[in-house]
Amino acid sequence: MLDPILIAIGGLGLLGLMGVALLAQRLGRIEQGLERLEQLDDLDRRLRDLSAEFDRKELNTQLQAKMTEVTEANRRLGHALVEVRDELAGLREAGPLVVAAEPAAEAPEPDVSQAVREHLLERGFDEVHILADLNRLEGRSGRVVFEGRRHGVMHKGHVSVQDGAVVDLSERAAYSAFP
Repeated sequence: MLDPILIAIGGLGLLGLMGVALLAQRLGRIEQGLERLEQLDDLDRRLRDLSAEFDRKELNTQLQAKMTEVTEANRRLGHALVEVRDELAGLREAGPLVVAAEPAAEAPEPDVSQAVREHLLERGFDEVHILADLNRLEGRSGRVVFEGRRHGVMHKGHVSVQDGAVVDLSERAAYSAFP
């Protein structure tokens, strides 16, 4: 017969082997979990890179919009300076200023620019700038070009004026003009 000590040692060896096998299986699961964590770290790094790239593109878009606004303002300023220079040249050629007697005071007519501004303010615009020369209107009727902000976005357009009252409005956001 087998010696009981040998049987006990064999049983303990068998239990030891089973314990080692269970530990190896458990270590395999832990390694799989660590691989998932490494994938999460990689995803986190890629997400930060994408976020930084998005921030740069968003900043570039905002800078481009501001540069477009500055360029447009500079162009309008150049045109205004040319008009002022032409007006000054015309005044110099006209000679000395002669003041005519004022006609009898009549009730003042409402200002067309004020009517346009009030109409635009009622529709949510602020920082309204009239770009058209109101002296070139036929009487108190015509088309008045403007620009203004609504909800923080620059809009450009025109209003049609009939006898000093606004009858039509056409406007669009400045960013819609650029693809």
